Amino acid sequence: METHSHDEIDLQDLAVRIIRYFKSHLIFIILLCGLGMGAGLLAFETLPPRYESQMVVLSDLLTKTYGDRIAWSLTSLIKEENYAELGHKLAMPGEKAATITLVNVECLTDLKAAQRENIKKDETYFIVTVELTDRSILPELQEGILNFFRNNELVKARASQSEAMNQAVIKAADKEMRLIDSLKRVLFQKGQFKTENVMFDPAELFAAGVRLTRLRWEAQQDLELASSIHLVEGFTIFQKPKEPKLLTLAILGFIVGLVSSIGILTLKHLFTLARS
Repeated sequence: METHSHDEIDLQDLAVRIIRYFKSHLIFIILLCGLGMGAGLLAFETLPPRYESQMVVLSDLLTKTYGDRIAWSLTSLIKEENYAELGHKLAMPGEKAATITLVNVECLTDLKAAQRENIKKDETYFIVTVELTDRSILPELQEGILNFFRNNELVKARASQSEAMNQAVIKAADKEMRLIDSLKRVLFQKGQFKTENVMFDPAELFAAGVRLTRLRWEAQQDLELASSIHLVEGFTIFQKPKEPKLLTLAILGFIVGLVSSIGILTLKHLFTLARS
């Protein structure tokens, strides 16, 4: 019990000495904390602003693997500062590509696997996040990224096939609809229509016309979307940068100043003890 009590007294005495030691150097601690906050303010004034924006792209052909490949390719070029090749891929000058600091592609599927079995197209959303120091290039960067998606060989081949097929469907539908209209005029001319001479239900002509109209409309819609890469939402040009943030830099500077001052005072005290 006496030993335990003696240890407690020693720890309390040690804690009091440490507090008194740092209190006696309070001005030095405050000075370094102030210098740290000043450095944070200086960093805020000198560091280039970095902006963030997102765009959403829809594809009924490309998969998550391709999105990851795009992100890896562009990020690798940014890391090695190969802005000439980065600009070539994004169809923009290298000096503009040099302002891009991050490109990330996130793949999202809005339907579960069981639901996807009930739809014709397997649609995938790609959320493209970029960080850059010059927000004025966002419209040009948006077009460059879309073209980068569309210039994939598989996408171009499938888009060409889809366009040819839908044009053929539209052409065939127009031809059949003209034939149906001609047949209607022949059958329903005034005084010419006789039910005993008709070997089918005339209502089928109207039903066939409706089906062909719907088929043509769907083919026309698919033809307009034949590229397989569609912009859902473009980049937004924000006025406030993502980084740097004044409060964050000021707090970080204060912490660095506080830790530095405590470290310096601790080392100074240990050196003093070592010499004595």
